[in-house]
Amino acid sequence: MKSAIGRSNDFIVLRSKEKILRSQFTDLEKYLGVSKKLEDDLITAEEARMSGTCEWLLRKDTYMRWKNFTSDAPNILWVNGKPAAGKTVLVGYVVDQLQRANLDCSYFFFKYSDKSKSRLGACLRSIAFQMACSNAQVRETLLEMQKDDIKFDEDDERTLWQKLFLSGIFKTEFLKHYWVIDGLDECMGSSPTFEAMLAMLDESIPLRILITSRETAELDKRFITLGTHRFQSDSISAADTLPDIKLLVEAKAKSFLVKDDYYRSALVEKI
Repeated sequence: MKSAIGRSNDFIVLRSKEKILRSQFTDLEKYLGVSKKLEDDLITAEEARMSGTCEWLLRKDTYMRWKNFTSDAPNILWVNGKPAAGKTVLVGYVVDQLQRANLDCSYFFFKYSDKSKSRLGACLRSIAFQMACSNAQVRETLLEMQKDDIKFDEDDERTLWQKLFLSGIFKTEFLKHYWVIDGLDECMGSSPTFEAMLAMLDESIPLRILITSRETAELDKRFITLGTHRFQSDSISAADTLPDIKLLVEAKAKSFLVKDDYYRSALVEKI
């Protein structure tokens, strides 16, 4: 009887904690002005990836040193590639790998065609919310800011950076955290501001940032100014993605109208 009462009390306490947590998340969503559909872009990227693709990334020394927090590895990794090189799908893969390893990760997908996803302010607010979801101290810090009625313009990225991160989140204690940001070249007008923020980032903060974009002379110049102690880059090459292309062609080959498997295999190799 006592055991049953104990289990009942534990259940009530658990439900109460869950209710409080949901209420806190709702308060922060409103305070930060973030969308309730944060995962939509990630789900789209993950669904677009065929099983077995993107695994070449795990053989990249630059990525593994970044992921493993190797002491002499810069905390920022810029992965660039040509249009349609699969950068967005790759970001989905990276986030999935980090989450499967139970590592704290925040992400954002820039989209030039969508105003709500094309500005740096939206990225910073989204990342702040995700960090609050995964870390109780960060959550309490932001809830305290809300309680103190600390206001900011949702699109004023400099104020957001100063208030949310430099004076807030980065003052708390948190373990290793990863930011994965897709399509920096689609960020409307604020890309130089972002690089300036990264240049001021305290290297003692346990944070790793992976950024993807097209390779452009302008971005290359801006990243170089950060210095090799802060950033490293890697380009998606044809050799990297060739195994992925072969997997995709082999999957499509099942619908080819050919005489037999020999001709099907020959056609795959030719493609």
